[in-house]
Amino acid sequence: MNIRFLKAGLVALVLGVTTSAVAQKKGTEEPKAPVTLQWQHGDAGSDNIIGVSSFKAMNELLKDKKPAPIIVAVLDSGTETFHPDLKSNLWVNTDEIPGNGIDDDKNGYIDDMHGWSFLGGKDGDVGGDNLEFTRIYKGLKDKFEGKDAASISKEDKKEYER
Repeated sequence: MNIRFLKAGLVALVLGVTTSAVAQKKGTEEPKAPVTLQWQHGDAGSDNIIGVSSFKAMNELLKDKKPAPIIVAVLDSGTETFHPDLKSNLWVNTDEIPGNGIDDDKNGYIDDMHGWSFLGGKDGDVGGDNLEFTRIYKGLKDKFEGKDAASISKEDKKEYER
């Protein structure tokens, strides 16, 4: 192995470690205990650790605020409603009776206890799903496969170019 390569690699490693240590801690003051264990919550100004300042937000900005429940919509493929960390925190449609096969709340969706899986339907998941790109590609491939630009009608040109 080339000795010059090894020396350059060692110098780069030392500089990288030194630079990252300097970037994470400014000054000589030791960070507060909770932040050292959870650096991502730190605040560069008060903790000397670059993070998202969530401890500071909780202790200063939100200190006298009364919490209110919020509902967050998850637009995803593959949310496991039975996951131990999620199941007790999921929104429940109390106007539905689970598993009875009836649209109890008359919103057009049967047994929509935690919202609705527009991809999978009433039974939730599907065996496999695709990216939107894949669905579009498949539709256009069936329509335009084997054709060249000269054979495409004026109305279909934009779709063909896509």
